[in-house]
Amino acid sequence: MEKLKKWNFQDSNHMNKKFKTASIYDKSAEMYAEKFSKPTEHLEEFFKLLPRKAKLLDVGCGTGTNAAYAASKGYRITAIDSSEKMIRIAKNRNPRIDFRLGDMRSVRTDAEKFDGIIASYSLIHIPKNELRRIINKLSSMLSRKGAIYISIHTGKSQEIFMDIPTIRAKSLFLNIMTTGETKGLLESADLEIVVAHERFPQKNKIGFNKLFIIAIKKDEKRHL
Repeated sequence: MEKLKKWNFQDSNHMNKKFKTASIYDKSAEMYAEKFSKPTEHLEEFFKLLPRKAKLLDVGCGTGTNAAYAASKGYRITAIDSSEKMIRIAKNRNPRIDFRLGDMRSVRTDAEKFDGIIASYSLIHIPKNELRRIINKLSSMLSRKGAIYISIHTGKSQEIFMDIPTIRAKSLFLNIMTTGETKGLLESADLEIVVAHERFPQKNKIGFNKLFIIAIKKDEKRHL
């Protein structure tokens, strides 16, 4: 079996040690790949803010659907996930994309810069007491004109362990935040929100709202 490349992180297994997030997704990887085969919403709005052939990072890329979509648009992308099985599925499907095993919570301060960062339903697995630091780190990894795309679940502020029947995941840790909490964290990380869409529970099988946010560096605001 081919050895997977690791990303520029201090400890690629950090997330799995406490909440077993990676091992849960390892068990659910094949079903996840089947259920989530389309890119997440509003990525096109994010792409409008990027230069041609932009250099992108996808953190928590899962089985690589968003990364493959970005690559099809001509962007250079590095995609990471802490689930080895998900990365293997992603790499088998799209061998030309730079998929790596890695955990965003252990990002190094000297990590390279990117024109854009995608964090689609990955920040929901970061505890509240760590999330500000992680968002600050991601912001610091953006180039001067960089943009970030985030999709999360919102609702009553809480940290829970939840079964997700659609992918047969058991006791998956979720950090649910309010919309205000989320926007506040981004703004405190020198990011300015330029797009925000919220979808409400009746269309969400898990039962939380879905929030899609695109933000840029505060001193580089541009309108769509």
